[in-house]
Amino acid sequence: MAFAEVGAVVLLSVAFVFDIRYMTIPNRLTVTSFAGGCVYQALAGGWPGLTSAIYGAAVGFFVILLLYGLKAVGAGDVKLFGALGAWVGPSEVWYCAVYAVMIAGVYGIVLLTLRRPFLRRRLAQRPTLPAAWIVLDEETGLPSGRLRFPFMLAVAPAAAALWFL
Repeated sequence: MAFAEVGAVVLLSVAFVFDIRYMTIPNRLTVTSFAGGCVYQALAGGWPGLTSAIYGAAVGFFVILLLYGLKAVGAGDVKLFGALGAWVGPSEVWYCAVYAVMIAGVYGIVLLTLRRPFLRRRLAQRPTLPAAWIVLDEETGLPSGRLRFPFMLAVAPAAAALWFL
């Protein structure tokens, strides 16, 4: 595994912990990771390396920005993919985003299935979802019926599939 992938793994590992615990990815993590990826690529590959880092950051940022526009992910995920693209380049961040979206779709189907009435009765004795995944109505503060889950639950296996399979 090259140093760039190690940097990406560290970035994703820290982001995973924050996203699971707090449902947020800190700006200081994404900004420093973006800068670190650009510096590494510039030192390793000169101007072509820096160009690749910036292009990779743009690809990662704008692909996930489309999902942000659909309210499918948060702003931290957009910045995370920008930083990830700086480390791994445009093609790897593209494939990681595509795999993550596919995995998130499977998770979404599973969550919808778990919410079916016949399964809810069976699972009523055991909570199946963390409380942070339940979206509250802004006006009443009561559960809105919508669910959300940390996108890193899809990004981590996508990155593992990309780099280790």
